[in-house]
Formats: sequence, C-alpha cells, structure tokens
Amino acid sequence: MAPDRYRNPPQAPPKFTATPSSLIEDTKRLVRVLASYMSAICADYLFRSRNPSRLRILSSLLSPPKPPPSKMSYY
Repeated sequence: MAPDRYRNPPQAPPKFTATPSSLIEDTKRLVRVLASYMSAICADYLFRSRNPSRLRILSSLLSPPKPPPSKMSYY
C-alpha cells in the first residue's frame, strides 16, 4: 500500500472537453500552421543555398506522394 502522503494526487486530472468537430478543426489548423512553417523553412533554405541539386532533392521531398503501383494479377 502507498504511504498516506501519496494517496491523494497533488492536482486534479485534466478534463477532456473536446468534441469530435473541435478535434477536426484543431487538427486542420495545426496542419495549416505546420505547412506554413515548412514552406517558410524551405523557401529560406532555397534562397540561401541556390544550389540546383539541392533544389531537385527538396522539390522531390515536397511533391505529393506517388500512388502505389496497382497490383496486377497474372493468374
């Protein structure tokens, strides 16, 4: 058994008051903020480097992902 001083927590547990719609809105806002930070970092990097090979690498990283190849059946 725990000692008496540890039986009562030092503070109340956090309350989860989010709703499904507020979670979606918060997630979309965080995605927008992250995308703007990434764009600013990439723009600054490209401005400072001005190196064509770095530009190709960075543009390939920022391009939308390619769809997976279709699974073809040969049977």
